[in-house]
Amino acid sequence: MRRTALCLGSVALASGKVYFSETFGDGWESRWTPSEWKKSDGTQGTWQLSAGKWFANEAEDKGVQTAEDSRFFGLSAGFDSFSNEGKELIIQYQAKYEKDIECGGGYVKVGPKLSDPKSFGDPTPYNIMFGPDKCGYTKRTHLIFSYKGKNVLKKSDLAYKQEGEGTSHVYRLTLKPDNTAKVEIDGESIYEGSLKEDWELLAPKEIKDPEDKKPSDWVDDSMMDDPEDKKPDGWVEEKRIVDAKASKPDDWDDEEDGEWEAPMIDNPEYKGEWTVKRISNPAYKGFWEAKKIANPEYVDDDSLYKYDDFGFIGFDLWQVKGNTIFDNVIITDDVKEADAFVAKWKALSEVEQAKKKEEDEKKAEEAKSAAASKDDDDDDDKDEEEDSEIKGDVREHRMVVADDASGGEKTMRRTAVCLSSLALASGKVYFSETFGDGWESRWTPSEWKKSDGTQGTWQLSAGKWFANEAEDKGVQTAEDSRFFGLSAGFDSFSNEGKELIIQYQAKYEKDIECGGGYVKVGPKLSDPKSFGDPTPYNIMFGPDKCGYTKRTHLIFSYKGKNVLKKSDLAYKQEGEGTSHVYRLTLKPDNTAKVEIDGESIYEGSLKEDWELLAPKEIKDPEDKKPSDWVDDSMMDDPEDKKPDGWVEEKRIVDAKASKPDDWDDEEDGEWEAPMIDNPEYKGEWTVKRISNPAYKGFWEAKKIANPEYVDDDSLYKYDDFGFIGFDLWQVKGNTIFDNVIITDDVKEADAFVEKWKALSEVEKAKKKEEDDKKAEEAKAAAASSSADSDDDDDDKDEEED
Repeated sequence: MRRTALCLGSVALASGKVYFSETFGDGWESRWTPSEWKKSDGTQGTWQLSAGKWFANEAEDKGVQTAEDSRFFGLSAGFDSFSNEGKELIIQYQAKYEKDIECGGGYVKVGPKLSDPKSFGDPTPYNIMFGPDKCGYTKRTHLIFSYKGKNVLKKSDLAYKQEGEGTSHVYRLTLKPDNTAKVEIDGESIYEGSLKEDWELLAPKEIKDPEDKKPSDWVDDSMMDDPEDKKPDGWVEEKRIVDAKASKPDDWDDEEDGEWEAPMIDNPEYKGEWTVKRISNPAYKGFWEAKKIANPEYVDDDSLYKYDDFGFIGFDLWQVKGNTIFDNVIITDDVKEADAFVAKWKALSEVEQAKKKEEDEKKAEEAKSAAASKDDDDDDDKDEEEDSEIKGDVREHRMVVADDASGGEKTMRRTAVCLSSLALASGKVYFSETFGDGWESRWTPSEWKKSDGTQGTWQLSAGKWFANEAEDKGVQTAEDSRFFGLSAGFDSFSNEGKELIIQYQAKYEKDIECGGGYVKVGPKLSDPKSFGDPTPYNIMFGPDKCGYTKRTHLIFSYKGKNVLKKSDLAYKQEGEGTSHVYRLTLKPDNTAKVEIDGESIYEGSLKEDWELLAPKEIKDPEDKKPSDWVDDSMMDDPEDKKPDGWVEEKRIVDAKASKPDDWDDEEDGEWEAPMIDNPEYKGEWTVKRISNPAYKGFWEAKKIANPEYVDDDSLYKYDDFGFIGFDLWQVKGNTIFDNVIITDDVKEADAFVEKWKALSEVEKAKKKEEDDKKAEEAKAAAASSSADSDDDDDDKDEEED
C-alpha cells in the first residue's frame, strides 16, 4: 500500500499544518506540471517514475526521475498560498543520484503562486532555493534566500553530502521566526545560524571612512633588504660563457657560412643569481586600514525569515548526467510529519547501503579475477606478439604504401589555413589551424624570455597516444620549467553584433604541476617576437593550475584592465595523455558560454559575473556612526580577576645547575645557568569575555548611487581581433595544442569537436590499457616485496642459528 500523496492546502493537524506533501503515488501527474521553458531549443528534459536500481519496495519507493543527460529539467506543483509569519517552517525532500551528476543541481525552489507553471524555469522568481549543486570541483549544498527581489547566497558554502551513486539522501531546511535557519542532511545537522550574520541580506552596518587617510610616515613593508648583506667577492652570475676550447671547423667558410663565433656553454663557475638577504623591517607598522564608520544605508529587519506568499515548489535544474530521483517532498510546520518521512528514508537507506556494499564487493572480486586471468594470458600474448611482429610490420608498410598511393599522408591531413574572414554558407572563419604543412610560416615563436635563458621551444608531436599520428600532431611545449610563447596573426576584424566562438584542443602529456594551458586573443601584434606577459590582449581563456588551485580562466580586458570572473570556472584538464577541447562563445547580449569536451560548464552575464563596470551603489561617505554607538559584542568581565599565585613564567633558571669544573670564564665567557621549563607554569592568564550589554550591533553606512557608474551594453565587443597565441609558464611541459579555430559559424567549430571525439576514444582506451598494466605491475611488485620479506626472516633465523 503506497501512501497517496496529497497537496494539502493548509490542512489542520493535531500539532501543526502540512502545506504540501508528495510521495509520487497514484495521480501525481495531475498535481505536477512539467516545464516547457527550454522546449523550443530542444534542451528540455523529460521526467519519468522510477525507484532506481536499489529499493526496498519498488511501488513504495518510486519517485520522479530526470530521464536524459545534458538537459534542463523543470517540474512544479502548486498549493494554497500561505505565509510563514510567526511559524517555524520545514521544507524537506529526498534525492538519489543514480549516477554521478558531473555538473548540475539536485535542489528545490519554493516561492509564490505561479501564474504559468509551464514557463517555470531559471528566470522564475522564488523565495528559497535549497539542495545540492555540483560542477566539477565546486560542490555545495545551496541555500539561497530572496530578499527585496535579490537572490542572496550564503556567505560560505554548506557541505556537499550527495556522494555515493544509487543511495538516497534526505534534505531538511528549518526556517525560524527568530531569523535563524537549520540545515540537516540524512538526519544530521550540518548548519545552524543567523540569516543576518551568514547572508548579506541587509546592507553592511559599517563602511571604511573615506576621509581617513594613511599617515605619510606609515611603513607597510614588513621586510627590507639587509644593509649588512653584501655580495661575496668572486660571486659568478654569468650562466653561459664562450667555450674557450672551441675552434673554427676546418671546413668553415666565412663567405658562405658567415663570421664564425665560438659556441656558448654552461659556466662551471656559475653560482646562481645573487640576491640580498631580506630581514624584518623594524619600522613596520602593519597594514593600514581606514577606520570604519556607520553605513547610513543600513536598516535592520527582524522579519528576514518571513514570506507573505508560498504557493509552489519545483525542481528547476540543469544536469550533465541525469537519472536523479526525487521523492517524499513535504512543507510543514509540524516536525513530527517531517520526521515520519525521515523514518521512511532510513528504512530505504539501509537496503540501498547493503546492496551498494554487495555490488562494490562483487566488482572488487571481478577485478581480482580479471587480474588473475590476465596473469595466465600474458605468456601466451607474448608469444603471439612475437609471432605477429613481422606480420604487423608488413601490414603497416602496406597501409603506408596505400596512403602514399592515394595522395600521401600529408594530403590526407587537413591543411590548416589562416582564413582572412573567409565567407562560408552560414558565417565566417577568421582563423583556423590544424598544424599541418607550413604551420611554421603562420606562427611566430616568442623571444620575450630568450635573453634570460628561460624561453622554451616548440615542436610538432601527436603525443604517445593518437588515432592517426600525422593527423593528430599539434604544437608541443618541449621542455620543463620554461616560458612558452607562440602567436599567429590574421586579418583584423570586430565581433560587433556577432556571436564569436574561440575554440582549441589541449593535451597534457604529463601533470603540469604548475602552469597554464590557455590562449590569448587580441589586437594585431606590432612585433610577434616580443609576445609575452606584458602584451595587451582582449580575452584569455583556458585551464590554469598551480598546486591545489585549479580553474579554467576566462578573463576579459575592459578599458585597459584585465578582469577575472568573480568565481572560478571548473577545471577539467585531468588525465595525462588525453585531449580536451575548450570552447568560448561570446554573444552580443553580453553573455558568455564555456564548454569543455562538448559539455557546458558555464553560461552567464558579463555584467553580473565580472566586475567590468563600476558598482551601481556605494556606501555614503557622509553617513557617520553615532559617537555613542557600541559595536563590540563582547567585553572583558569586570568581575574576573587573576587568581592569586597564578604563574605565567614559562621558562625559569635551573636552580640545580652548577658551573662545570672545566669552565674557563676567559675562554668560554661568563657562565650562566641554563633555562628550563617551569613546572609551576599555568599558561597565560586571560580575562573572561562576556556579552556586552551596551552592544548595538555592527553599524554600517547607507548606500547611495555611485556617480562613477556608467552602463555599457557593448561589453562583449572588441574593435580589433588580430592575433591568437599561447603565452605560458609551465613547470612540466609536453602540452600539445591543436585544432584552433576562431569563427562565428558553430558548424565549423563542431567539426573540430567531432575530430576530438574520435581521438578521445582512442586516447581513453590506451590510457585504460596503460593504467591496467601499471596496476598489475604494482601488484606483482607488492607480491615480490612480500616474498623478499619472507626470505629476510629466513636469513635472520639462519644468522641467529
